[in-house]
Amino acid sequence: QQKADVTIQKLGLLDRQISLGGEALERYIEVASKISCEYCCGVESIIFSDGKPACGCQHSFAMRGLAKYLIKNHGSEYTNDQILEELGKWKTLFFPSKITEKAMVLQEKGIELNYINLASNKYRGIENGN
Repeated sequence: QQKADVTIQKLGLLDRQISLGGEALERYIEVASKISCEYCCGVESIIFSDGKPACGCQHSFAMRGLAKYLIKNHGSEYTNDQILEELGKWKTLFFPSKITEKAMVLQEKGIELNYINLASNKYRGIENGN
């Protein structure tokens, strides 16, 4: 848990340190608007439509920081879906029991288990019958 907390803090620091503009900001908005921190604070997305933070929880800071870092430093190496998958991997680590519940429902419904289906907003709330 201690390592996880330190990692969350480091990723969150990236959110505060990295500023994006132009095409990079547009890309960030495209990716980050597809994932939320619904198990913590319930926001629809970790950002607002203008790219500003929608929530102040550490999980959202970490996911926003990772997205900014990947777009800024490795943007040509990752597609938007690949960046969303990376965010999903971290969200799975942040909320393992909730993601496990969701995985069981997706599997029961015959929906492919991948990080976008598990962690993005694509099937948000499916484990609650939504």
